[in-house]
Amino acid sequence: MSIDSPTVSVTHILSPELAPPAPPTRAAITAGWIRDEASHVRWLLEQARLPAAERDAAQAVAADLVRRVRARAKSQGVVEAF
Repeated sequence: MSIDSPTVSVTHILSPELAPPAPPTRAAITAGWIRDEASHVRWLLEQARLPAAERDAAQAVAADLVRRVRARAKSQGVVEAF
């Protein structure tokens, strides 16, 4: 196999003591360590947006759960009611 072959890693030949490149999933985790938190939270909030119908349904379920917990909490502690 010659050095011009695309299957030969030049980095491996020049620096065999270097670790192989990280798999994409590990590289993504590592990149997350240095990510700006504020901009990443904004991005996450955009990803978490639901269509209006799904958002309304989720809010209705949440409101119903809160009402039922509050009703049961009158005779129990909040944690026990939940």
